[in-house]
Amino acid sequence: GVRREALTDEDLQSRLLLDSWASRLDLQRTIDKAGNTFYRKHGNQAKNKAVQSEAGVAPAIAIGSHLDSQPAGGRFDGAYGVLVGLEVLRSLADIGVETDLDIELVNWSNEEGSRFSPPMMG
Repeated sequence: GVRREALTDEDLQSRLLLDSWASRLDLQRTIDKAGNTFYRKHGNQAKNKAVQSEAGVAPAIAIGSHLDSQPAGGRFDGAYGVLVGLEVLRSLADIGVETDLDIELVNWSNEEGSRFSPPMMG
């Protein structure tokens, strides 16, 4: 199986690779205090005050999963969801599709919970 536990050197390498791929798209990247990474593609309504929350944030459709694994995790568990999400964003960019809502690719940190409790912090 794959050994890429949360916040290890192997996890960092996968995050850096995802960053390099995502940087080719016009995405806003943020990382929260738990290490969850968000790559946001702004939609047409992102500028529309009517759909923004009181904090000024537009709603988003979240796609993705996690890059970390159990100590001997499945090869595609989690990573497949992140890569599919990235490919959705790439495809939309390639064919010039503008969405109404924001779309946010998420890489959850410690989703498996094999290193830290509780899982899916943040």
